[in-house]
Amino acid sequence: MNKNNRFKELGEALQGEEPLRETEVSPPPVQRRTRQQGKRSNPNYEQVGVYIERDIHLEIKKRLITEPEHDFSDLVNELLGRWLQYGSINKK
Repeated sequence: MNKNNRFKELGEALQGEEPLRETEVSPPPVQRRTRQQGKRSNPNYEQVGVYIERDIHLEIKKRLITEPEHDFSDLVNELLGRWLQYGSINKK
């Protein structure tokens, strides 16, 4: 319905005539794609900070670039899970 029709309908209504109404079809409801919940908003994850050697961090980042399905937190989580499962760590 354009602006001119609205004024025409208003004028006709004031004169006692029943205006012709255009039927407006509402669009179907938009179905949103469900986004995967991020770690930040997932209550099963907690943000922590650690200090690691700069050279090790750079090498890890280089390797993770070639594996886009993994990120740094996935790697740390997996390594800590294995440490809990096997219960040992080798010191320098």
